[in-house]
Amino acid sequence: MNQTDIETFLAVISYGSLTKASEHLHLTQPSISHRLKSLEESLGVILIERDSGFRNLKLTEKGEEFLKIAEKMQILYEQSSNIKNENLVISFSVGSVDSLNNFIFNPLYKTFSSHGGIVNLKVLTHKSTQIYDLVDNNEIDLGFVIRKLRYQSIASEFLFEERMVLIISGENSLTHSLKNEKVKTSDLNPRNELFVDWGPDHNAWHDYWFNSGVLPRLVIDTPSMINYFIEDYDSWSIVPISVAREFLKFRNIKIIELKDPPPLRMCYKIENKYQRSHETGRNLFESYLKNYMDKIRTLIEST
Repeated sequence: MNQTDIETFLAVISYGSLTKASEHLHLTQPSISHRLKSLEESLGVILIERDSGFRNLKLTEKGEEFLKIAEKMQILYEQSSNIKNENLVISFSVGSVDSLNNFIFNPLYKTFSSHGGIVNLKVLTHKSTQIYDLVDNNEIDLGFVIRKLRYQSIASEFLFEERMVLIISGENSLTHSLKNEKVKTSDLNPRNELFVDWGPDHNAWHDYWFNSGVLPRLVIDTPSMINYFIEDYDSWSIVPISVAREFLKFRNIKIIELKDPPPLRMCYKIENKYQRSHETGRNLFESYLKNYMDKIRTLIEST
């Protein structure tokens, strides 16, 4: 048993097929099969069932046991290899929706990328459904999404929730009728709305309160654009509190609570259950994320 055999075994499990594993390792499928057979012979057990011809991989009971051992061995190998390098290169890729990347996790990315070694951090912005596909295909290591979908290969973890609020310009005519009170949702003019799709739950709430036949002033898919339109006319928008507080730093806006608010906006972390690469980067990023989430929850929960 050698390290290349273990890497091959983990790659096959991670990518789900000999074809994808061979592409990733730049080896032929016969070479992959030979390495797996060599590993099984050295262990004296069968790790992967062969009835399906490797099309639908299934670990044997011994294979499940060895998978946990192989993961630990891979981590130890990476750590021992890094001792030889003065400059530790940490590779890690993250995908997230625009509102989380720009209004929640930017400080986390900055802190992580300034780690003592050489950090190769890749951050992508996509819709939640696209991020699920990228994680499912092992094209990114981790995702932050605002909706929970069912994928057999993906493990999700709830991170936080935040309330949705109304934002208007300080010069909005609605401001003059306010006396630090909550606004009735029914009092908002849908023709002045800057609408953002915050997910199915929010859209169901929106359809209940507003006539679907009345079009909003503007429909946008990136909340950053609200920053350019919120001060025009009597525009208004409903956004997560984290987005509203960020706009408040640069714009003359008011943050208003609604009497009949939308459902809370949820954030989930998703990872592929079978992703075995970049363990060093993953463990380091997780430690930074854990510390950062304490700050985020405090900020979101504050009034």
